[in-house]
Amino acid sequence: MGSEFFIKKAEISVVQSREKTLNSIKKVICLQVALGNQIEALKDYLFIDQNTVDMIRYQRAKLEFKTCLQNLEYLMPEVEEIPVIKRRHKNIIRLANSLENTSYSIPEIQQDIRALNSFSKDIELYLKFLAKTTESQDDIARQKAQQLKQISRLAKYVIIGSIFFVFILQFKMIFIPVINSIQELKEGTNKIGKGELNHRLKIETNDEIGELAAGFNQMTIQLAESRQNLGDKLQELTLVNHNLNTEIENRNRAEAELQKSIGLIQSEKMSSLSQMVAGIAHEINNPVNFIHGNLTHAETYSQDLLNLVDLYQQHYPNPAPEIEDELDAIELDFLVEDFSKLLTSMRMGTQRIKEIVTSLRTFSRLDEADIKKVDIHQGLDGSLLILQHRLKVKENRPEIRVIKDYGQLALISCYSGQLNQVFLNILTNAIDALEEQNQTRTLEEIHAYPSQIRIQTFTNTDKTWATIKISDNGCGIPPNVLEKLFNPFFTTKPVGKGTGLGLAIAYQIITDRHHGKINCYSEAGKGAEFVIEIPIQETH
Repeated sequence: MGSEFFIKKAEISVVQSREKTLNSIKKVICLQVALGNQIEALKDYLFIDQNTVDMIRYQRAKLEFKTCLQNLEYLMPEVEEIPVIKRRHKNIIRLANSLENTSYSIPEIQQDIRALNSFSKDIELYLKFLAKTTESQDDIARQKAQQLKQISRLAKYVIIGSIFFVFILQFKMIFIPVINSIQELKEGTNKIGKGELNHRLKIETNDEIGELAAGFNQMTIQLAESRQNLGDKLQELTLVNHNLNTEIENRNRAEAELQKSIGLIQSEKMSSLSQMVAGIAHEINNPVNFIHGNLTHAETYSQDLLNLVDLYQQHYPNPAPEIEDELDAIELDFLVEDFSKLLTSMRMGTQRIKEIVTSLRTFSRLDEADIKKVDIHQGLDGSLLILQHRLKVKENRPEIRVIKDYGQLALISCYSGQLNQVFLNILTNAIDALEEQNQTRTLEEIHAYPSQIRIQTFTNTDKTWATIKISDNGCGIPPNVLEKLFNPFFTTKPVGKGTGLGLAIAYQIITDRHHGKINCYSEAGKGAEFVIEIPIQETH
């Protein structure tokens, strides 16, 4: 009865384990389907005119993925891969959130697709590993149940043998083979337990002990095969680890070489950019000057014509019916009133274009190789003008206010184009930080605590150094990020949003090219402040 109880218990354990395995596999399949639907919806969204229906499909698949993942975590709470899958899935969610209401070029779409494929492949690998782990646990449970069943059977026959040995001692010779088999079974199990997997039980009786011995032999064969497979996997892992170390060494060497060539690459890139900007500014400036200059004559001519029309109305108050109809059709009174406003608006527009062209010319000094004395404030204003489209009011937030606290600065000897690039990089990062913070705030919170950038300039007491401070009231920079801020290729932005070279190049321009200093100070929740110090006169 005891052995039957244990056998029944083993069968129940196998059934429960099997049900848990099937449920776990179903959840894994559910996750794989939901993941595939998400990736498909996001790719359709990128390639098919950013259709909102595709984004809705993505949201449904994302909810289904989260639900299945929660159920799987309930079934397998001890599995370490589930938190990793959650983190990979959050990367997909952040990437998907950045896709909405954004126009993309073909290279950017390709880069996003590669990121999606990378994250989904990682999750699929972990899901496949979970499926194999579940099946492996099911096999182990069945093996344990089988062992328990075999041990129970063994105990049952040992007890029965002992009882018959007491009452039927005269038939002891009948049980000698059984005793020998049990002894062989005991010795064989001890050897197998010590790792001698090549040992086989030599019991060929046609009873339960023979069946038990055959089961032990079969189990030993499976254990030997598993150990061999484990050895093969270990060799494969060793080879993969060696290849990975080799790849890391190659990448480190390539990174070192790339860092050496940053200066040259950036110089060539900025030179090309300056030529393009200068060319655009020149091409825009000529027709704008032509239009702006002719507006004065247009105003004079239009006023003369309007005066002439007024004289006609005074001397001929009753025009012909055809003229009267035409006056009504063109709404002469409104035309007279609005025409001067129209010309004034055109003059303001051309003046604005001239200001933008002037800023572009200032910014296009990137290719100037010599140090020149320039007004730093012009470079700051030019950078702000270039970024004006990101500072102005948008549908989901008010404008980002810029507070200028300019001091009395003399002309500074510097590479003006490169210094303008530093200002542009820092201001761009400040705007990115404020926009990222506003995504987590309501419109009421933004109005209560508006986003702003403050620019302050001043000189030291002996007028030999100029200091430029650019600060924002964003969410701040964590200490672990702050210490790596100027490292090449370090970035906290998603894939495709940043190269990690902007601040590294800014650091090189300030320290190497101008023999100055650049530092960043930040506290969580209180924004960040970049402090640039450069000598007013040339020191190299």
